[in-house]
Amino acid sequence: GLYEPTLAQMPDGNIVCVMRGSNGGPRDASHQWPSCKWISVSEDGGYSWSEARPWTYSNGEPFFSPSSMSELFTHSNGRIYWIGNVSPGNCRANHPRWPLVIGEVDSQTYGLIRETVLQIDTRQPDEKDVNLSHWHSFEDRESGDIVIPMARASEGYKSRQPVLYVIAVDK
Repeated sequence: GLYEPTLAQMPDGNIVCVMRGSNGGPRDASHQWPSCKWISVSEDGGYSWSEARPWTYSNGEPFFSPSSMSELFTHSNGRIYWIGNVSPGNCRANHPRWPLVIGEVDSQTYGLIRETVLQIDTRQPDEKDVNLSHWHSFEDRESGDIVIPMARASEGYKSRQPVLYVIAVDK
């Protein structure tokens, strides 16, 4: 199924919903299905929704993303940003949950603008695995920076290290 939705109202008034889904499970035990986020659009204020489809870059190119939470963030500059995990290859259900990235959502196609994707953090060479998920961002009222407080969790969530990421944003 699809779950952990994140919503944003686009400049044209439509509402986009990006959701996590998963490959794997009984019908895909070898994780052959592409791992991706899914998008659905409402043109009537949330009363009805389009059929969910894989979310892509703004040019239609697919990208891989694990079954992990993500966040659409509406900034005071009028732009909408997405924070989540984009992987270099097909994921295995929930993993890997790195790197953590931020990028702008295209107001026309509703896709992620590849050229704006910025890596915030990733697994370090001395780490077997790291979980870069579970946060809630906010905008600093004075600077306009996007602030992301969270924890870097070790493999299996056996330990957590608090971190605070601050992303400078053009106004």
